[in-house]
Amino acid sequence: MRGEGEQLAFAFRGRGGARRGAGRKPRADRAGFLPHLTRPRHRRYEPVHVTARTVRSAPNLRSQSVFAALCAIFARASEKGFRLIHFSVQGNHVHLIVEADDGLAFARGVQRLLSRMAMAVNALARRSGKLWRDRHDRQPLATPSQVRNALVYVLFNHRKHELASGNPSEAALAGLDMCSSTSWFHDWSPASARPPADPSRASARPLVVPPHTWLARKGWKRRGLLRLDELPRW
Repeated sequence: MRGEGEQLAFAFRGRGGARRGAGRKPRADRAGFLPHLTRPRHRRYEPVHVTARTVRSAPNLRSQSVFAALCAIFARASEKGFRLIHFSVQGNHVHLIVEADDGLAFARGVQRLLSRMAMAVNALARRSGKLWRDRHDRQPLATPSQVRNALVYVLFNHRKHELASGNPSEAALAGLDMCSSTSWFHDWSPASARPPADPSRASARPLVVPPHTWLARKGWKRRGLLRLDELPRW
């Protein structure tokens, strides 16, 4: 029995609140999307490999008209402490190797470049909406080996996709990709025959600029100059 004045204690069951497994799943759990993790801090002495992928409804970036529009944007991408030193345009994604004087110049430079590319492609395709599928991926290149591997991966990226097709063409595997910056790359191994000059680009304004960082200018060469027969690692 309860004493006089004593009250019952009721246990109230709360409603709502966090439940295990509730809510929208992180994008990392959905195929093809990058997790929204904290970006690595940019260091001005490190080049960066940037990859951006388009949505499924986007046009082929390697089509003649689209690639020509992208070239015009690449030619004016290096400004305000941001430098585009190499690129490769594939059907549904682009690879870029860039440098920047500081983190702000890097962030604004990448945003400016990708925004200009999206506006140009949408205007040509007469479409609206976003072009890029998700946040771009970035990989700082902190060692000579990483820079060399990135150069091979970007400049010869078409060979990777040719091999992945299951029916690779010998001509495609042996040739250089005209939708890349190989025309302005000159550090070929003496063991490789020097690639023929492209007359259409001989007098044209370069679409990329020389690197400023030691890693991209000299450091990577400690691991050997590039050969014309190399295949990307993935």
